Amino acid sequence: MPTASSAFFADPGLLQAVFEVSQTALCLLRPQPGSDEASDFILQYLNPESQRLLGLPEQPGASLRTFLPRPHQPRLLAFCRAAFAAGTAHSLDVRHPTAGPGHFLRLVARRHGEQLLVSIMESTVRLPQPTWRGERPLPVHALTADRRAHTLAQAVAAESPVGIAVYQGENAVIALANEQMGALWNCRPAEALGRPLLEAVPALRGQGMEHVLAAVQHTRTPFVGSEVAVPVLHAGRRATQYFDIVYQPLPCADGGAAGVVNLAINVTAQVRARQRLLRRNQHLTARVAERTRAVHAAQTDAHLQRHRLERLFTAAPAIIAIFDGPDLVHELANPLYRDLFPGRDVLGRPLLAVVPELAGTAILAYLRRVYQTGVIYHDTRYQLRAQPAGVPDRYLNLICKPRRTADGRVDGVLVFGFDVTAQVLAQQRADALQAEALAATRRQVQERETLYQTFAQTPACIALLYGPDHRFAYCNPAYQRLVGDVDPTGRPVAEALPEAVEQGFLALLDGVYCTGETYYGHEEAYVAHRPGEPPAAPAYFNFTYQAHREYGHIVGVSVFAYEVTPQVRVRQQRQAQQAQLHQLFEAAPFSICLFGGPEFVYELASWEHQALFPDRALRGRPLLEAVPELAGQPVWDVLQRVYRTGATELNRTVRVPLARGGGGVLEDTYFDYIFQARRDDHGAITGVLVFAFDVTEQVHGRQRVQALNQDLHTANAQLTRANNDLAHFIYMASHDLRLPIANLEGLVRVLEEEWRASEHDNATVPAVVAMMHDAVARFQRTLADLTDIAEVQAGRPLTAAAVNLAELVGDICLDMAPLLARMPSRLTVDVAACPTLQFSPKNLRSIVFNLLSNAIKYQDPGRASVVQLRAYRAAGGAASVVEVQDNGLGLRPDQQAQLFGLFQRLHDHVEGSGVGLYMVKKLVENIGGTITVESEAGAGSTFTVVLPD
Repeated sequence: MPTASSAFFADPGLLQAVFEVSQTALCLLRPQPGSDEASDFILQYLNPESQRLLGLPEQPGASLRTFLPRPHQPRLLAFCRAAFAAGTAHSLDVRHPTAGPGHFLRLVARRHGEQLLVSIMESTVRLPQPTWRGERPLPVHALTADRRAHTLAQAVAAESPVGIAVYQGENAVIALANEQMGALWNCRPAEALGRPLLEAVPALRGQGMEHVLAAVQHTRTPFVGSEVAVPVLHAGRRATQYFDIVYQPLPCADGGAAGVVNLAINVTAQVRARQRLLRRNQHLTARVAERTRAVHAAQTDAHLQRHRLERLFTAAPAIIAIFDGPDLVHELANPLYRDLFPGRDVLGRPLLAVVPELAGTAILAYLRRVYQTGVIYHDTRYQLRAQPAGVPDRYLNLICKPRRTADGRVDGVLVFGFDVTAQVLAQQRADALQAEALAATRRQVQERETLYQTFAQTPACIALLYGPDHRFAYCNPAYQRLVGDVDPTGRPVAEALPEAVEQGFLALLDGVYCTGETYYGHEEAYVAHRPGEPPAAPAYFNFTYQAHREYGHIVGVSVFAYEVTPQVRVRQQRQAQQAQLHQLFEAAPFSICLFGGPEFVYELASWEHQALFPDRALRGRPLLEAVPELAGQPVWDVLQRVYRTGATELNRTVRVPLARGGGGVLEDTYFDYIFQARRDDHGAITGVLVFAFDVTEQVHGRQRVQALNQDLHTANAQLTRANNDLAHFIYMASHDLRLPIANLEGLVRVLEEEWRASEHDNATVPAVVAMMHDAVARFQRTLADLTDIAEVQAGRPLTAAAVNLAELVGDICLDMAPLLARMPSRLTVDVAACPTLQFSPKNLRSIVFNLLSNAIKYQDPGRASVVQLRAYRAAGGAASVVEVQDNGLGLRPDQQAQLFGLFQRLHDHVEGSGVGLYMVKKLVENIGGTITVESEAGAGSTFTVVLPD
């Protein structure tokens, strides 16, 4: 049966209004979906007071767990789950998250249907508003609708360190007073409750207290008094104490004042302390004045001292930095430290922010360890790599000490460093130089040993002479052969080789030993004298006399000599031959001339060349002076280019206008020229040799032949048309003959059937009929081959398509089933590397069919036939490759040359027309591909087809 209250709250709009105007924080929660147990709740609605208190919007729509402080999550969620499960009201007190100690929130929750209603109340010293009936106040428990809140207010007032009292009515009846306020009144609070203030505390009369209370109630304006002097009776003695007093009006529902809250805070100690401080300040003022001068003097001295310390810090030869806190923030850094990281802001920034490249390094770990443990860290020759690119590394001797506070706690790190880069680099250079010197000594010993071994094997004559008398310290076997059988070691040159003195070589050695200038001998003759033997033929040497130094002083002469006797004698012979060659050139039946120098002066002109200019003198004259008509002609440019570059040039059928006869009339003359540079023994170009062949008559004859080329071109066109007609004829004949052959085949079949129907017993007729069938079949194959040949010769492009090789080979094997039945063969197919080909399906079938059928037909009867078909992409990916390999009869080299010819058959024991491989070659070449074969008689063959994309 509905009650009055249920009818009263039936209006949803009224409920909404109640929620909005309520001064209590109200929240509507609903269990989070997706779980049988309400483990979390969704914040569905918050009224304005709860929005203010929690700082959330009206409809957050998120889970309660998201907004709850982590320490209170388990307790608050358990409270909500218990209230939702029980269906009755549950309450919970929790600490206020933003207020000070002693403040808390009271939560009351109750389930309504599938929602959970939660109210939140803050604990404050303000009591609930009372209900008035005449002039007597209601009991304290009747002043509020919630007894628990009143109890809470009493507890707060009792524990408060300040005096609290509540007065009601115009007579200021005491409704509430705590012990602190009772101590101020010098009476027990219980004795004062329910009595007017001036009656309960008569000591307050005459101090204007009643007027202040009346004004606060009527004007509803708070009264605040600071450090108000109040006479208080304490321990039987009256004394003046000082209070901060607040009178706060309590509003009632009709807008009037329901009472006044009185707060009294004893500030006597502070006031008296301030008074004592003022007295002390007056006393100290004089002393401060007296000491001001001393302070100024001390400040001046401290300022000077600080400047001295700053100068000392700045000019210190050490790297100094002070880091503060666990983040190692730069508190102080001298210039030498800042120079380690040029262009970076240091002071006030953490170490890793300034030098991020130190992250993960040992020095950072050491600094943190010093901060954490307080243990001093030393590091010598620390290599600092935290530098910009291109800046060399620095080496530091580091001392890292903890900085401690007055109580011994580590609050920073002091770093002292000394740049020892120069010393480290100097030591490294010294170590490197020492290592290099040791290595050089070892190399020198090794090189000397290697050098002597090399000297022993070289064909050059090598000797080392010491002292001013040139005593032999070393000579290799080649030089030993030059001296003879006597060992010259330790003997002077004049004693070991007396002929060297006579031929002037000893004087050359003396000059090198005294001046240190190297002497180079070129093709100088040396005549060896052996005791008891006639003088030998002169030998020619290219040699070097070079001063041999030790520690910067000349101690001897090194000799390096190469015998060039064969070269000299060859050159002598060549010079004689050149003289003969000049004579031959002059008598040559073609034009030969030799030009010397950049002016191209005639040094040689053959009789044939001179005959071109019978009335001109050529030898000794520059070319353009003797033959001025060559100026500006291409032949003159070629001549200059050959002299400049040294490259031989061959020019055919060069037209050269020459004035061969008298009168200066130019005639077109044609020559085949060879221009060749002439070089001296050092490779320098000294002239140009020209060979000219007069081809004027050939040119004229070629011109006459060119006149006949037009007739030949016409004949070629007629031949092309004839070839086209012949191809057309082959094509037409191969098609037109199909019908007569088919008729002939039908007649043979009729004849065979008639003979079988007759009762004649003649053994010859079946054989003849079989021969006729065979002849017709071969005729049909020949016609088919002619048709294929005509199509291949025509080279008609066919539409390409993606062909699956595995399926194509499978179809071909079905067609070759009769052949495989007669001639078994094991066929393996590997096309995984190239499963499809973009090609004409018909042509690709013809290519693969011919290659596979040939591999099966030409198998070796002495072993089991194995045929392999492979397909893959060529290197570079621009073509596909198909290989067919067999272990059959194979081919000899002479057979391979005829393999792809038309109607070529290399084995007679297998039937065929000799057309298949010809067709394969034509099909492959028509698309720009190639087919090759590798074969060995008795071993097998491999056909490789390359098909471009």
